[in-house]
Amino acid sequence: MARDERMAKSAKKDKCSAPNGQYNYLLSISKRLGKYTGEWVGLVGKRIVAHDKDARVVYKKIMALFPGVEPYIFKVPDDRVYLL
Repeated sequence: MARDERMAKSAKKDKCSAPNGQYNYLLSISKRLGKYTGEWVGLVGKRIVAHDKDARVVYKKIMALFPGVEPYIFKVPDDRVYLL
């Protein structure tokens, strides 16, 4: 089984896949998100797997790597990282 297939399978089982789980995970890594300011970021499970200025590009990258997995995509604000 390829690494990406294992990650996709793991992400489907990962408790972090639920919206609350993703949000809590984002809170825990908020300081590391500074390098993605102004970009859209895509998570699969607890891993940042894509980022770009265009959300569609992020979605397409994730779907190419992890077909059938529902990603969590969000935009990191330009000024500061705020998670409300």
